[in-house]
Amino acid sequence: MSSTANGEPIRLRCSQNDAQVVVDPEDEDEFFMRIHEAMRACRIYDGYKSIFRNEFDYLKGTLGRWLRDHASKIEKAFLTLQKARMLFLVIMCDGAYDEELEDELTDLELRVALDPEFSQIHLDVQALSKSSENCCMSFCNPDWTLEYVMPDA
Repeated sequence: MSSTANGEPIRLRCSQNDAQVVVDPEDEDEFFMRIHEAMRACRIYDGYKSIFRNEFDYLKGTLGRWLRDHASKIEKAFLTLQKARMLFLVIMCDGAYDEELEDELTDLELRVALDPEFSQIHLDVQALSKSSENCCMSFCNPDWTLEYVMPDA
């Protein structure tokens, strides 16, 4: 949230409906709009945040249930961001290719893509054979990664 020099929030008042607002983000892509447009944008964004939060919570539960059902084959799992999409990264217990697990992971990806409960979620999936920590983390966004705690198989 932006604030004035004394730390108080900047307040946009509807009584100043036609006044101009300039939003100046770090990437220097300025936004010019009237106060009533900024208020409408804030309402839309607030609604979107709520929808996304609900879908994200549902996704975390869906992935957790899938992991529980496949715990005997999975050592670690991560949910991370890559190029504006989420990545569900699964690290298998051994180094051998597991066609059945790969097929089930692809089915999970399709279920999420086709489920209207995930209208704001774009998920990719990836399975890796047992790998070093550095290898696993090279697939993960250092600023945003969740690691699932694996249930006992």
